[in-house]
Amino acid sequence: MQAADILGLGIGSVVMILLIACWAILMLFFLFLFVLWIITIIDCAKRKDEEFPDGGKDPKIIWLVILTASWLVSLNWVAAIVYYFVVMRKKPLKR
Repeated sequence: MQAADILGLGIGSVVMILLIACWAILMLFFLFLFVLWIITIIDCAKRKDEEFPDGGKDPKIIWLVILTASWLVSLNWVAAIVYYFVVMRKKPLKR
């Protein structure tokens, strides 16, 4: 006997349940990435120019443009991950 037979479900129902579960996990993952993007924008806005590693000229403005423009091309999660590892991990925000 198969598990689907024991529960009284057909194979189509089991496949549908698995698809819904996969979809839910994927949505939670993308929600996590969206929250990460919001956190990186807030972190960038709160930082002073001298708190960015390898400052350069106007690093705050450059990062804010990158983070907000990435939304337009649907790559906000990529920019958030790059910002996290390049800025947030290298130089934590002083409170």
